[in-house]
Amino acid sequence: MKQILASLSILLAIILFGCHDVPTVADKDSTIVLASNRSFLRTGGDTAQITVTGYSGNGEPIRDGTLVTFTTSLGSLPPSVELRDGRAIVTFVSGNQRGEANIKARSGIAVGELSIDIEYSTQAKITLKATPTSLPAAGGPVTIKAEVADNKGNPFTHIPVSFETTTGTFEKPQNPIYTDDYQGIAINVLRTKATADVTVSSLGQSATITIEVSENTPPTASFTYWPLSPKVGDQVNFDASASTDTDGKIVQYSWSFNDGYKDGGCKIHRSCSTSGEYEVSLQVKDNLGAVSAVVTKTFSVVENEAPVASFDFFPTNPTVNAEIRFDASSSTDSDGWIKKWEWDFGDGTNRDGEVVTHSYDHAGTFQIHLTVTDNDGQTDETAQTVTVGVNQAPIASYTYFKSTDGQPLKYDFDAGSSYDSDGYIVSYAWDFGDGSAPLTISTTTVTHIFPEKKTYKIRLVVTDNLGSKGEVLKDVVVE
Repeated sequence: MKQILASLSILLAIILFGCHDVPTVADKDSTIVLASNRSFLRTGGDTAQITVTGYSGNGEPIRDGTLVTFTTSLGSLPPSVELRDGRAIVTFVSGNQRGEANIKARSGIAVGELSIDIEYSTQAKITLKATPTSLPAAGGPVTIKAEVADNKGNPFTHIPVSFETTTGTFEKPQNPIYTDDYQGIAINVLRTKATADVTVSSLGQSATITIEVSENTPPTASFTYWPLSPKVGDQVNFDASASTDTDGKIVQYSWSFNDGYKDGGCKIHRSCSTSGEYEVSLQVKDNLGAVSAVVTKTFSVVENEAPVASFDFFPTNPTVNAEIRFDASSSTDSDGWIKKWEWDFGDGTNRDGEVVTHSYDHAGTFQIHLTVTDNDGQTDETAQTVTVGVNQAPIASYTYFKSTDGQPLKYDFDAGSSYDSDGYIVSYAWDFGDGSAPLTISTTTVTHIFPEKKTYKIRLVVTDNLGSKGEVLKDVVVE
């Protein structure tokens, strides 16, 4: 008899599970956990996804092939499922009864529980929102958002919603559009050029919202121009970017001048060949054909004033090979700006630039010519003479005194009394006469410690900016 029963059990397992391994149930210390993507459903076949997770006693996923069976007080579920990697997902379907569906999942003695509320579909309420609620005369897009919920505010998810309009077209022409799976919202976009009533229907309920389209308002013309005081031949720029249309866009710009010149475009430019008073008028048209009032301004075109050339140079009594700085920044142009400076130094050399330098390789008197050109091509010229002499050698001189810091053989030297009558000193070379290495520095003071008490012949050689040298030799008694 036992052999017959064992054979029947094997046969039953093969019938139920085919050729696969026979499913097992969870161990006694295992745990079953249920989770749903929705806590509220409507009657009549609404669905939710139930996630089943099994854990063994040590917290690890329950073994593959574990069989979990289901029961529910309302709606329907698959009778069982096998877990893989400790997890499985099944679909719960609502019936035609409202209430609380108590769902249980069991494997061995491990039980997981979950509840889902089910309400009648006929309790739906539709709330409509439009963004924006009104449009300019040109019309445009409006986002229509329909929220479908019960009288307690619980959303109806994934249900059909129909959109209808008295005018215009929807971006999603298909009907119905289904609400999302989270907030019970369906969205469509209406494009219309006239006032439209939009009606939304779902679950036997409907709601209507009106989208207002205003009448067209004419645009406003406005413009600026520069330069404000143009000269003959200057380019004058006109910019109508400040023109506006509150309920559409500007599509045409019409310019006219009192000398017969006409042009189109938001930004234009022209030049005037003669001086005098000029009138410019602007009218704009919007995308619905409305035109603005004409705006007129007057501007004056004057003859160009020539620039004035002027310059300074330093030093004013330079020597041969000395660098001279020529500065024309004092040149002016009363109605524009100077864009070019041309120098002739009188020795066959020429340079360009506002500030330049030059040196002469021989003595003499030279005439410097400066020519400046303004932004309108007008020029002016000026000249000055410069006398270049032979460089004078610098004069070397120094004083010395014993240092006061307590070191008996330490002395301070100061060459500040040295000078150069036609330039400046750039270096001071000291030879202290005690066998130490000569020292060349750019400052006037130096300190030296001598090896013993005696009289030393100390030489100072100074060099000026043009390379000429001067020297002085003194006997210094170190005590």
